[in-house]
Amino acid sequence: MKFSLVAALRSYSLVLCIHLAQGIIILNSTAPSATVKNGRYVPEWQQDQFLGIPFAIPPLGPLRFAWPLSLNSSFAGGRNATRYRYSCMQYGSNFSLSEDCLTLNGRAP
Repeated sequence: MKFSLVAALRSYSLVLCIHLAQGIIILNSTAPSATVKNGRYVPEWQQDQFLGIPFAIPPLGPLRFAWPLSLNSSFAGGRNATRYRYSCMQYGSNFSLSEDCLTLNGRAP
């Protein structure tokens, strides 16, 4: 069997073109996002999980022992929803605790 440099270069260039095309498709794909009343949230890349989305005004200061108030403010652009926020105050927890803990985590199967 004879080795053909031209045939080897053709097959190599075909493989290279396929890999480059896959990279372009991946670069042009958009991450999913969730748009709610307040604005748009961008989840963790290649995951359908939205972490730390606030659903009420933080119960700080005079709001500490009041009923939660709806979050009526909005924002422009996409807000990062890729990390867990604080856990509510509780005994014996190893998580980061804060009174600013009124957030939701959502996942899609």
